[in-house]
Amino acid sequence: MYRFLIVDDEIVERQAIRFLLQQHNFQFELQEASNGRDALKLLSETQYDILFTDIQMPFLNGILLANL
Repeated sequence: MYRFLIVDDEIVERQAIRFLLQQHNFQFELQEASNGRDALKLLSETQYDILFTDIQMPFLNGILLANL
């Protein structure tokens, strides 16, 4: 099972990514965060296989988040 983390401050964008992922027939665990600070907390608690992140977000941008 794959673990995905979707990070975007726009709920519509998170929903779109979730919808696209659910179109495939493989097992995955999916969590979401609405900003970089919340995502960093989740990343410190759980190991994810794939990170989908927005670039411009409040508190911590996606580039910095991906490099931490």
